[in-house]
Amino acid sequence: MERRHLDDPPVPGPPGSTESVLLGVSCTTAVACTAVGYYVRSGSGYLTLAEAWNGRSWQIQATPNPAGALATTLTGVSCTAARTCLAVGSHLTTAATSLTLAEAWDGTSWQIQAIPSPAGATPE
Repeated sequence: MERRHLDDPPVPGPPGSTESVLLGVSCTTAVACTAVGYYVRSGSGYLTLAEAWNGRSWQIQATPNPAGALATTLTGVSCTAARTCLAVGSHLTTAATSLTLAEAWDGTSWQIQAIPSPAGATPE
C-alpha cells in the first residue's frame, strides 16, 4: 500500500461525494497519469470516476454512466498516450445483472464503448 505524505497534493473527490475510491492507474510519463474508480453521492449508487495527474495536482474528469445503471465502477485503465486511455469495469442493471463496461478517453472526454458480455457471464 502506498503511503501518502503530509505535503502530497490531495486527491479530490467529486463535489457532493460521500466516498471516492481509485482502483486503477496508468502513467505515460511522470506528469501524465490517469486513475479510475468510483464515487458515492448521497441518494445514488456507485458512479464512475476518473482523475488526471499533471505532475502537480489531480483533476476530476467527467465520466458517463450507462443509462439506468444502479451502480457503475471502473476498475482498470491503460493509457498509451496522455490523450489515449481505455478504462474497464462493470455496471449493475435495474434487472440486477452485472455487465461489462468500457470507456475511452480521447484527450477531451470519456465515452462509453460497445463491449459484448457473454450470456450468463458476471464480471468479477
